[in-house]
Amino acid sequence: YFNLTIKPGSKESASAFLGNTGQVDQTFHVFPINAFTAQNGGFANADYGTPANAVTSWLDFPDTTRALASGQGTQLDFTISVPDNTAAGQYITAVAA
Repeated sequence: YFNLTIKPGSKESASAFLGNTGQVDQTFHVFPINAFTAQNGGFANADYGTPANAVTSWLDFPDTTRALASGQGTQLDFTISVPDNTAAGQYITAVAA
C-alpha cells in the first residue's frame, strides 16, 4: 500500500518488496494493473492483459517474472510520473503478483 502526494508534472520514486514466505521456491509474475473501487465498496483490479488506463500508465513498472527461493525476497523499484495537466484528486492503481 502506497499513499503518495505527487504534484502534476512531477515524478516520485518508490519501492516494493516481493517476498516468498512459503516453504517452496516460487516464480512470481509481477505487473501494473488498473484498480478501482469495487461494487459495494472495497478494492478491485482489472484482469491481466487489460490495457492500462490513464493512471496505470503513470507507472514505470515493467511486467516481469521473478524466481524466488523459499525465504528469499527482492526489492522492485519504480517511478510514478504525474502528467502536467492532472487535476487535484485521489487516483488509484495497483501492482499485482
